[in-house]
Amino acid sequence: MVPLYETRGDRLHEKRVAEMVGEAWGVGILRLPELSRPGDYLLHDEGRLLGIIEIKRRTTAHDKYDTFMLSASKVEQMMLATRALHTDAWIIIEFADGIFYCTAKTMAAGVLRTGGRYDRSDPMAVELLHHIDHNQLTRIS
Repeated sequence: MVPLYETRGDRLHEKRVAEMVGEAWGVGILRLPELSRPGDYLLHDEGRLLGIIEIKRRTTAHDKYDTFMLSASKVEQMMLATRALHTDAWIIIEFADGIFYCTAKTMAAGVLRTGGRYDRSDPMAVELLHHIDHNQLTRIS
């Protein structure tokens, strides 16, 4: 069984961030089922699908590290969904200094390296990751 690290508090926090994004971009949001492969929320405008968003949270400033990294399997699932649904996908990241985003396409073009969480004694926490420079992120707030 794969351990689940996301808590109810994390999901409530994601909802708050998604609502802020929806308000900033003037779109509606719709939560996808838990552990949904392509992302956390759908963006829509009066029922018309606009895209998929994946929400991440980091406790550091956006430029503390040279790159932002995300699971290659997550990026792949988002890219597959964008092709199947003929839509776009964004990765939304709340950092300590604001909310930023990039497209899944930008993330997919990032450098591939292995990495992850070595502090969990969980071999599944280390995987193939896409890395992009922090200057490829755009601030929302």
